[in-house]
Amino acid sequence: MMELVAWQRTCFQNTPHAYELFIEQYPQSRFVEQAKRKIETIKWLSDRCVSVSVARYFEKAKDVRSGNIEPLVSEMIEAFGLKAPSISGEECDASLKITLHGTPMGSYYRDAGSSSPLKFLYTGAKVTIDLVLESEATGKIARKLKGEEKVPSSAPASGHEDPASAPFDAAISKANLEGALMEMLYSYLSAQGAISRTHAIESLAELAESADVNRAKAAETMILKVGEPAVDILIDRLKYGKKRARTHAARLLGALGDKRAVGPLTLALADRDTEVRKNALEALDHIDSDWRKSPQVRAAVEQLIGLLSDRERAVRRAAAQALAQISGEDFGEDAERWQSWLKSSSEGGTETAPNEG
Repeated sequence: MMELVAWQRTCFQNTPHAYELFIEQYPQSRFVEQAKRKIETIKWLSDRCVSVSVARYFEKAKDVRSGNIEPLVSEMIEAFGLKAPSISGEECDASLKITLHGTPMGSYYRDAGSSSPLKFLYTGAKVTIDLVLESEATGKIARKLKGEEKVPSSAPASGHEDPASAPFDAAISKANLEGALMEMLYSYLSAQGAISRTHAIESLAELAESADVNRAKAAETMILKVGEPAVDILIDRLKYGKKRARTHAARLLGALGDKRAVGPLTLALADRDTEVRKNALEALDHIDSDWRKSPQVRAAVEQLIGLLSDRERAVRRAAAQALAQISGEDFGEDAERWQSWLKSSSEGGTETAPNEG
């Protein structure tokens, strides 16, 4: 337990020195290889940056203050552990060029309860965003986004007589922009090799845990596109991550539907957190309605029976509840009876399926 807490703390610090200290303190740890990979990843990332340039074109409009997307773009780049230099022209191994084109839209309105002449107001907008990420490893990766803020039927309280006041920002979908950036940055990193690809998936997994619902959804969508390469990383987060990481990992493993996750998800039925247990059970049912008959479940059941001897009451109770869910039996925390059940169910050729009575 102390080793796991130390590992989680080390991952939070996420520096080469912290990982080196962990290896020194726990040389036989199951996390040593991961720590070495983390050190290598951080060193590799230290020399990587993505230069960003944004060009804006607004029809009929001058001095438009909308379309300030640079902070969001930099945030996404940094979420993948890359640098987004603020100094224009700094040499980077990748460049991201963004062209934003806005068209103001509007309609004729008359003030409510007034006989005054109709006046044209710019109350809508269309925006097109072209993104091109270019590097030696990937060549050009291009995406095009389109957004629109429709013209309302009723006039606004005031303003909008100038084309520059059109709602360009409202026409820009932050979620779509973040999703496109995630996809492009993942493609860029995954083209660099196994270590950077693993890092890219881990970055997506962290983004999927964001409190920003749209950002989390975009990251989850991207993880589902990545597919099989994400499974082992999510299993690792399910086993050793903090509560939020375990909760999201369980749900995503269910959505991916890979049967390699059956064993780890079965063990997660004994997790201390209710939401993790709930997500794990739903994930198992989604992966395979007959998951209880899987050979992976037998191995997990043996581990769960072992947990019945744990010093902590909460762990023993959770293990007993998980065994009851798997078997349909209820022997409480009696490890001997569970061992007898496991032996008889195996000899009877029923694997670990619930007792049908």
